[in-house]
Amino acid sequence: MNSLTILLAALPVAFGHIGLWHPAALDFNGDGYSLVEPLYEMSEAQWWFHGNLDKASEALAAEPLDLPAGKSINVELSCRKENTSYGSSPTSNPCPGTDEISINSLHSGEGRFDASEISGCGLAIAYKSDFASVQPADFTVFSVNTDCVRTRDTSFDIPAAMPACPDGKCICAWFWQGKNSQNEMYMTGFACNVSGATGTKAVAKGKVPVNCAADTQSCVAGPKQPMYWANAEGGNVANWDSMAYESKPSYNDAWGFKNGAQDDIFGTDAAEAKTGSTTSAKASSAVTTPAPSATASEGEGEGEQMVSALPISESVPSPSFVATTLITRTRTKISRPTQPPSAGRQAAAPSCEWVGHCEGDVCAAHEDCDGDLACNGGTCGQPTYDE
Repeated sequence: MNSLTILLAALPVAFGHIGLWHPAALDFNGDGYSLVEPLYEMSEAQWWFHGNLDKASEALAAEPLDLPAGKSINVELSCRKENTSYGSSPTSNPCPGTDEISINSLHSGEGRFDASEISGCGLAIAYKSDFASVQPADFTVFSVNTDCVRTRDTSFDIPAAMPACPDGKCICAWFWQGKNSQNEMYMTGFACNVSGATGTKAVAKGKVPVNCAADTQSCVAGPKQPMYWANAEGGNVANWDSMAYESKPSYNDAWGFKNGAQDDIFGTDAAEAKTGSTTSAKASSAVTTPAPSATASEGEGEGEQMVSALPISESVPSPSFVATTLITRTRTKISRPTQPPSAGRQAAAPSCEWVGHCEGDVCAAHEDCDGDLACNGGTCGQPTYDE
C-alpha cells in the first residue's frame, strides 16, 4: 500500500507536458496523461488524435467548445487536469510546481521560464461533424496565439467571417510546438461549433507552412495547415530531422503565422492572398503538392488545389498521409461531361443549391462552384468543353 501511495503521489509530477482540457476533447476523462502526451517517432495511427478515435463518441456527446464568430475565447491549457477548472486544484499556472519537470513542461527555457523561447500555438478546424472522417489536410488553422503557452487560460480570437458548422458541429484541434524540447509536436482534438455565424465564404484548404524567418517574402500566404512533424510517418514538414534548434516549427511569424484571428483563410480572400500559381484539378484527378520551396520564386503553391471546406456533394477518399517530399491527394468530385450534350451548344443551366457558389459567383477552383458548374477565370459558370 505504501508503494502504491508513493507511486500515485508521483504521477502528477510525471505529467510534464501540456494539453487542452475541455469535456468535448478526446480522452478528457482518460488517464490524465494521454491527452498531454508529446507526439514523436510514432506511426500515423498512433499520433493522429493520439490514437483516441475509439473515444470519439464520448467527446461528441459533450457540449462542443463554442467558437463565437468575431469574438475571443479562453481555453484551458495545463499539464494536469486537476489544475484546471475541471479538477480539484485549479490554478492560473499551466503546470504549477517548482520541480524541474513542471518548469520544463512549457518547453521555454531549461530549468527556468524564458519568454523568448515561446513558440506559440494554434487552433485548426475541419468542416466535418465526426472525428473519423477528418484527414490531416482537412484542418486549416483559424486562430493563433503567439504567446502560448504562458498561462493556463489562453485566449484565441475567432475570425468574424467563420461560416456555420454542418449540423451544429465541427472538428477542431489545438496544436503546439515546444522550443526547448526534443523533436515533438502536441495535438488535442475536440468537438467545436461556430456560433453567431454570418459568413458565407468557405474556409479554404490550407497550404503547408514553411520557415521564412530569414526571408519574409517566402512565407506562405493565406490559409495554412497545422504542422505535422517529428513522427515516423504522416508528416507534412520537409526535412524536419535536419533543422537547427532555432528553426523548429512554431506558430508565429517565423513560419508565416500572425497573432490572432487568421482572416485570410476564406474563399476569394484566400485566393487573392496566394503569392504563387494555383492549378485546379479536374474530376478524378490527383493533386500533387511539392514540398514547400525555400523561396516564393521557386514556385510556391504550384500544383496545389484550393477547395471549399463547406459541405458539397462530393466523395473524398481517405488516402494515407505519406511523409515524403511529394504529398499526393486524390479527390473525386461530381463528374463533369467530357463532351457537350449537343454539339455546338452549352449545357442547360442547372438549379443552384449552394448559395454564394452559383453561376456568376467568384471562385478559386472548380470545387468552389455548385454542382456541375466550373470555375472559369475566377467566376462560376457552365463548364467549357474541348472539341
